[in-house]
Amino acid sequence: MSEIKPGFARDWVEFTDPNDEEEIFKCDLTWLTSFWTCIYGDGCQGVFKDRPNDGCCTEGAMYSDEADEERTRKAAEYLTPDMWQFYEEARTKKPGGQLRITDLDEDKERKTRTVNDACIFLNRKGYEAPGFTGSFGCVLHHLAQKRNIHLLIQSQMFVGNFHFVVAMKLAKSASANIQ
Repeated sequence: MSEIKPGFARDWVEFTDPNDEEEIFKCDLTWLTSFWTCIYGDGCQGVFKDRPNDGCCTEGAMYSDEADEERTRKAAEYLTPDMWQFYEEARTKKPGGQLRITDLDEDKERKTRTVNDACIFLNRKGYEAPGFTGSFGCVLHHLAQKRNIHLLIQSQMFVGNFHFVVAMKLAKSASANIQ
């Protein structure tokens, strides 16, 4: 279902990436300023027809920059085996190593790792295991809810930005709790 009636003229804006003059972003202002909201877990049919339960998590989430990746990594350190289906898959083989939560896409851009054809942070529908009490959906979102951190999405342009906001709020919360 579209956020507007069929035939409605859309407004677009184009701008050059400040870090790469050859890359131009074309953004749908009609969508960005609409009242559209994600219905993941509440009727979303997914990005790919054969993966309806993955929502937009099928390909993982792109990091906006190195700081975004680090915030996501720090947030993931708070996840436990009882809440995260892929806890063991994220663990490093050597003590003290970084969590294995990152992959490269076909353009060599950094993104969240995929496991079994979807984001490593996506707890799959119907998953059951001894000791697992987690819920279906993004475990980072569940962590934020568990820690009572309000999720504010400033831009719904990229899924990675959502993870950026979640990870940033979790990192700030952790810093405040340590001090």
